[in-house]
Amino acid sequence: MSAQVPPLKRNNYLQTSNIIQQMKYLIILETLFGINRLYIISGYRKWILWLSYIYDVTLHFLVGFLIIINTFGVINQHFYKITTVVEYFLLFCSALLLQRHKLSNFFTRLQTFDENLNISTEVSILCPKRWYLYGLGVLIVYSVLENLYSVLFVFQTHDFSLLADLNYLPVMAHDMEMVLFCYFLITILQRLSILKAHVAKVFSINTKDRIDCEDSSKLEDLSKRVNLNVSSVHRLYDLLHKCSEDLNSVMSLSMIVMTVTSGLSTIVILKNTIKLFQSTTTPPYLNAKHQLISRQAILIFSIGRSLKYILMLTFPCYISNKTQVQVSVIRTMIYDTLNSIQLDKVERRKVKAFFQLVCENKYAYALYGIVNLDMLLPLSYSSLCTTYLIIVVQFSKLFD
Repeated sequence: MSAQVPPLKRNNYLQTSNIIQQMKYLIILETLFGINRLYIISGYRKWILWLSYIYDVTLHFLVGFLIIINTFGVINQHFYKITTVVEYFLLFCSALLLQRHKLSNFFTRLQTFDENLNISTEVSILCPKRWYLYGLGVLIVYSVLENLYSVLFVFQTHDFSLLADLNYLPVMAHDMEMVLFCYFLITILQRLSILKAHVAKVFSINTKDRIDCEDSSKLEDLSKRVNLNVSSVHRLYDLLHKCSEDLNSVMSLSMIVMTVTSGLSTIVILKNTIKLFQSTTTPPYLNAKHQLISRQAILIFSIGRSLKYILMLTFPCYISNKTQVQVSVIRTMIYDTLNSIQLDKVERRKVKAFFQLVCENKYAYALYGIVNLDMLLPLSYSSLCTTYLIIVVQFSKLFD
């Protein structure tokens, strides 16, 4: 009598995935700030998950209500407050309700890819925790310093308001989402670099003399774990490309929401700054004990916040651009092989099929197929913000 194989449990891949364990602290921290993806970490009981859901829903209603009723400082702008609350809520809904299936596929395929290359135990080299820990550290320090600067110099008061500080919860959630997506993008980039090393090994290409093949020595060492042929490289390239498609679906809504709200927030902040310089009256949010305002401080605050939004958008675009560069290097390797090496009929057909696959699947991230995630996006973002800022300033009486 043959033994029966027990059915696979739902999300069984989570129990053995080292990839998720690498980003566990980031996921938990995001949950504390209201963006819940705790369901992708194994080991938590259902009551803990439900408790985290109740906590985040309560946090969103509480923060949204307090931001709307707050009348302190820069968030005493109705449009800015509505934008902040709507973005916070949409990021929460997207993470909790819309990304489950795609994240499941993403981690399953990524784990399969690592197992095929025998690198599933080397995630600390592929995607170290320090990458997102450094990013989180810088963002937290910046937010604290910005809050202190705005209270002490912009609003010229020593009375720290807890209600005003609540405005930084959605801002921190926004920043953490960007850090998470950058980390996801790097996971694809690092594995594509290893696959590039395998392509060079399969076609016997000397990468030491190529400027476009200057990767980390640790990544090159990981490519020596297994020996692949053309068919295996073809299959793994396609598998990793499916991972990138899953990631593109995961990021699309959140990235578009964050880009739009960042642009709107930038326009509102800069518009109020320009209005301040044009006005001769004291702004209403100043402390009554102070009659003078440091306009230079407000200008620095506004420019700093605007540049932060642009910089946060630039990082994922830069990583996406580097990924496409790696694809172009792989395509060049295959093309050189087809034109310089004598291959038999069967082998040449396999190489041509691989070349066709690389030409069609370029790892180009496009949010909902509309917004390309490349280095042109920050420039377009800045241009649109500048254009609409001019329009809003010219017709400010219609908006106020």
